[in-house]
This record gives sequence, structure tokens and C-alpha cells, in this order.
Amino acid sequence: MGVRRITVATVLMALSALAVTSPATADGSGWEIVNSPNAITTHHNFLNDVACLTDSDCWAAGYHQSPSGYQAILQRWDGISWSLSPVPDVRTIQDDFIQSVACASPTECFAVGYKWSRPDNAYQALIHRWDGASWSEISSGDAPPATNTFLIDVTCSSEGDCFAVGHRQVGLLGGGFGPNQTLVLRWDGSSWMTVASPNTLPIQANSLTSVSCATASDCVAVGYRGSTQPVQSDLTTMPSANQTLALHWDGSSWEILSTPNTSPAQANLLNGVSCAAVDDCWAVGITTSGVNQTLILHWDGAAWSLVGSPNSGPNNANVLFNVDCLAPDDCWAAGYHKPQPWIENLMLHWDGLEWSIATVPNSAHGQTNGLRGISCVPQQGCWAAGNYYGPGSIARTLLLRHQSPEAPLTETDIEMTLEQGRGDVVATAALTSADRQPLAGKEIVFLLNGVEWTRVATDATGVATVSFHRSEIKKGDVVEANFAGGEGLQGSAASAIFME
Repeated sequence: MGVRRITVATVLMALSALAVTSPATADGSGWEIVNSPNAITTHHNFLNDVACLTDSDCWAAGYHQSPSGYQAILQRWDGISWSLSPVPDVRTIQDDFIQSVACASPTECFAVGYKWSRPDNAYQALIHRWDGASWSEISSGDAPPATNTFLIDVTCSSEGDCFAVGHRQVGLLGGGFGPNQTLVLRWDGSSWMTVASPNTLPIQANSLTSVSCATASDCVAVGYRGSTQPVQSDLTTMPSANQTLALHWDGSSWEILSTPNTSPAQANLLNGVSCAAVDDCWAVGITTSGVNQTLILHWDGAAWSLVGSPNSGPNNANVLFNVDCLAPDDCWAAGYHKPQPWIENLMLHWDGLEWSIATVPNSAHGQTNGLRGISCVPQQGCWAAGNYYGPGSIARTLLLRHQSPEAPLTETDIEMTLEQGRGDVVATAALTSADRQPLAGKEIVFLLNGVEWTRVATDATGVATVSFHRSEIKKGDVVEANFAGGEGLQGSAASAIFME
């Protein structure tokens, strides 16, 4: 901070041919635009979310348009650059719309959203899983094919405990669909299953847009509900403006929490939530009575309260989509506003006392920009994801980075050796800190003659090894071992020339 099955044929994109970068722009606020790839340059590309385990291990997720349908976009940051990750190509049977991504570890991530199933003629929950090597679609374990279901957000407390939230359209007697009702799925380490979640009233629309867990037994999900006002009696109602909705998970069940609104006559919707502790959650969204304005709520463990939030102007549209925190007095909320004839990025900052508008770059003057997802790593920094409209009014991926002004990073060192055996050559890289302490669990990128060969995590002694078959390496070839840094550590590299 956490919305269209059958046998899927996997077709990998030609990434090098499809990559295109966004403009690199920075300003004095500390936020800068970082180059990011697009799947197809002639069609729209959208990013809806970003999730970081460390400052050198992040995923950004969304979808792109193609001549034959919509497909997922999943791209990874390795501490140096963003690159597209191959996803199953299922355009012949469905359209995929990824809304959110979350990781429990480098080998356990989930990207969720919804798909339009052509065989079933319905929207269905969509879940992709990353196992450390590749992405694949897995069962959501949710609803029958004829039920419209949508997942909007996902969060993970551990590899064996994740929640995904959204809504479903409940069928009515006589056919058709009724109002949206809350949808919560839970991952237990082996499969996803539906968890009972409450709604305000069967006649009211209820939708969940975001979920965050302070602990495995303390989570909050937010969204909005359709409001009702009595007309003739308690049994006769008419719809009014949407109002805020929040649910709380206590480790065994979900319950509705009382939430404030700016006014019963004004629409209030929550789009994002982030919980740093059981008594410290922020939820953001919009309130509107004709012009969208920012909306921020805070949870102190006992009650939700409205917190003042700035806007670029009372007549300018202002929207917040997500929020995340580096510390209790250092939070960021991302979205967009319209101070010009075009839309621009909007970023608010919490300093422990108040929220204020932060300066944030846009792709170019006159181009529409908007942010939808944000992820912060304490003591390291934040990433924000969205899109901008470039030449030809085609949407392009947009990723912004803010690095925390922390103390100097700890220096690291790699010592590398090459040893020839009977049929192979073994490259060994030993990663240590400046005081010669081994660094375990750090990813080393091995390259052969400047081309990435493989990635290996260091063991308990700080050592990573890779073997080259004798037919794969020859005299004069250069083997490199690179550590990208992150988690308070500087990057480092070493190389060796193979001599027979």
C-alpha cells in the first residue's frame, strides 16, 4: 500500500521487441519518473498497482490493449531497471484486467483482477501466481461461471495467508443480477477459497476496493456502499449517494465498522487503505457533490475519523486512489487532479501533523497523467504506478520513484572465483558487508560476456554459485557477478576472465 479457463496455451511475448520507455523526469520533491516498458506501443498500456518487498524487488501490474483483446501486464524492478515478465496469452478465450499485485516473498506473489470469459459470457475473478520463476493463472475457487465477480485488491501477511477483495453481482429470482455484494477470498498456502463477508443491506450495493493487514489476525478492507433514505416507511427506500464502507478481520470473521462521511447527501468512496499497526490505518478516496475532492479517514484501533485533506482547488477534480507509509509520520497518498484542461498526477504527504500537496513530476506539459498504486519500503523509499497519454493519445505505463534520505548505505563487496572441473566451470561469488560479515539471502545476477545468465540467492555463508558446462564457456570469456543493493546495502560487482 493493498475490480474476464479452460486450458490456457502459454505464448511468451517477444519482450525486447515490445519494450518502450517513458520519459525520465525529476523535480525538487524527490519524486522522479523512471523508465518503464510497454507491451505494445500502438495500443493502450495501463498500470494499476505496484508492490515492493525491498527497494530492489518490486512488481508493477496492469493490463494492455491488443488488436485481439486485453492482456495482463506484469513487470519487475530488479534494483536497476524495469522489465516485462512473460504472461500466458489467452486472448482467444478471455480478456484479462489486472487490478492489484502483492508479494509475500520473492517466490510467492499474486496479481488479481477480473476477466471477461467468452465461453461463459461473464466476468469472473482472475488470479495469477508467481512461483519465483513464472506467472500462471490459478483458480479463484469462487463463484459459478454465470456469476459476475470482480477482484480489486490483494494483500499477503505470509506465504500461506493472503486476502483478495472485490465484489460480485448476486443473481435475482427471475433472472438478471442484483446489486453488488462484498467478496473476500483467502489463500491458505495451497488454494483460494471464499470467506463470508457482511453487507449493509441486501438491497444496497456493497463493494470492497482495498485491503491491508497489520497482522495476520488484524486486517481492514474498505470500499463503499449504496446509501438508502426512508421514503414512506422503514420498508420503502430509495437510493441516495454512496457512502464509505469498512470491514475488520479479527482472525476468525469479518465485521462492518462504523465509518464517517462528509455528508449523507454527498457521495463518499474509499479506494485505498494501508495499516502500519492495529491502531494506525489510513484510508483514502473521494467525496463529491458535483466536483470530486480528496477524502481521508484514519483508524486509531477504536474508531474511524475524518481527517482534513487538501485539494488543488475547490473547482478542480481531485481523486486519491491509494496510500502507504514509510513511518507513522511519513505517509504518501497518490491519485490525480485537474488544475489544467488536462489531468495531472496528485501526491499528498503526511508529516505526522497534517496532509499537504507534494510536488510531483508529470510526463510532459499538456499530457494527461494519473497515479493509481503506491508501495513504500520503510527506510528505503516508495514507488507509484499509473499511466500517461503520449503521442496519439495512447496510454503509456508510468512509474515514479521516491528514495528516502537515509544515512549512507552499508558498503558491500563480492569476491569471485572460477574453477574448472572435469566437465564444467563453477563460478563462486561471496558477498559480504564492509565489516566482512556474510550477507545471506541476497540475489546475485550472473552474466556471461555481458548477457544475464541466471540469478542465484546467496546461502547462509553469503555464497552463490553457478555452473557452466564446458561447451558453454571458452577461453577469454568474462563472467560477472552483480548485487543490485537494497535494504540499506550498496550494490557491488566482481568479474573474472576464464583462462583454460
